[in-house]
Amino acid sequence: MEVPRLSYPAHTTNCYLNFISVHNSMKYFGYTHYHVEMSKLIREGLLSREEAIKNLEINFDQELLNKISQKLDYVF
Repeated sequence: MEVPRLSYPAHTTNCYLNFISVHNSMKYFGYTHYHVEMSKLIREGLLSREEAIKNLEINFDQELLNKISQKLDYVF
C-alpha cells in the first residue's frame, strides 16, 4: 500500500478532511483521538514513544487548510 506524501498522522491514508478535523481538535482540546490511539500503542509495546511523537508532528500549514476549507465552503 502506498500512502500519500502528506498525511496526518504520518504514514496514513486519511482523506484531506482529516486535516480540518485535526486542526480543530488541536485548537479546542490540545490533542486528537490519534494521540489517544498512539498512547495505547505505546503502553502495549507496539510503538515507541519517539515513533509516536514523530508520527503526530503537524505536517501541514494554514495554506493547505485554506485550500481544503474553500472546497468545502468552510470558514475557520
